[in-house]
Amino acid sequence: MGVKKEVADFDPTNWEVIWDEDLFPPEDFPDRSWLGLSMDDRRRVNRGKEDWDGSCRHCGQTRLRFISFAWNSVTDEVMVLGQVCAIRAELPGVNELLQHEARKAEQAAKEREAIRQARDGWDAANAELAAFLVAYADIHGEGDFDHGPCLGCEHDGSDHRQVFDLFTEDGGQRTLSWCEGAGVDGGKVAIRSKRGDLEAGPGKAVCLCRKALVEPNGDAFVADMVRTRRLYGALTERQTEVLAKKPDQIAQRIERFLSFAAKLKEREATLADVPGLTEGRQDLTGVIQSVKEQESDYGWTLKMVVELEDGNRVWGTVPAAVEELANGLVPQDTDHQDWDDARRQVLVGGQITFTATVVPSNDDIHFGFTKRPSFTKKSVFIPKAAELEGAN
Repeated sequence: MGVKKEVADFDPTNWEVIWDEDLFPPEDFPDRSWLGLSMDDRRRVNRGKEDWDGSCRHCGQTRLRFISFAWNSVTDEVMVLGQVCAIRAELPGVNELLQHEARKAEQAAKEREAIRQARDGWDAANAELAAFLVAYADIHGEGDFDHGPCLGCEHDGSDHRQVFDLFTEDGGQRTLSWCEGAGVDGGKVAIRSKRGDLEAGPGKAVCLCRKALVEPNGDAFVADMVRTRRLYGALTERQTEVLAKKPDQIAQRIERFLSFAAKLKEREATLADVPGLTEGRQDLTGVIQSVKEQESDYGWTLKMVVELEDGNRVWGTVPAAVEELANGLVPQDTDHQDWDDARRQVLVGGQITFTATVVPSNDDIHFGFTKRPSFTKKSVFIPKAAELEGAN
């Protein structure tokens, strides 16, 4: 069975239209009348589409918008023809479907006009926010990817797809991005390691030279509002209130990012002539930069980043004696919810000397991990807070 050929003078007996289709439907209003078609008729329509050459089987016209799928109930043949020809042949079903299409098109036009008016009204009342959404859409479309120049290939970032937001060991936020480029020089996709950074691994080929530190200028809520404005015209009062805060929030996020990037460059310059970490058990002295609790198979453990006297940094478990001391220095009347912050204030910025086994990172000679930390008689911890100085 297939599409009927050579039917310029066909007998309309036993033929009926089972499906009308708009080949160029409005983008915002996809045709959903397919849902009302029986499974048998769907199979017949699909069979007709498979063999259709793009022209009306009745008159040969190729410049078509509305087409009709006619089915012969006796031979089970399917014929695709322009809707005008189906009307002229007076095929059963075509008039009802045509009226349905006309009503649907009329309703779609009314909805489009209502949306346009709603959008124009909202834009007029919120000109700056409307301009902000338009500018955002020019960069991101309706996505929330962070775009920026690729540091590896200087690409403008417009087709970045592999984007990851990371929090580095020292607490800073870092966004890594790869251009969608597919397999330049046999590159491999980057995957998240257990430590939280990215490393080469199997997957879709992506050029690793295109790793980029890019501005975090994407936002999921703003992306959703771009889509809302397109589909519905106006935002709700609450959505408008939240959106009004987004330009400043994104600007602050970018400002923090730029500050972090500047600190990275400054740190790289400072460490240019500093020897890297060496592996082994050793005494370490430095300043605690950050602390956080981390869950493992053995429960919760308090971790710290320490910047050593030479500028290198290590990450590992806070010695038990130091954690116990910090707990004792937290004011007794501290609320449970504020306990972690209070202890953090005791630890961060404090000077510490302890003993541990150092394992340098494979990715950065100036960063490493500590194992089996111990707090011996020669170990020292001096909190930063002036009122706590002298405790050790």
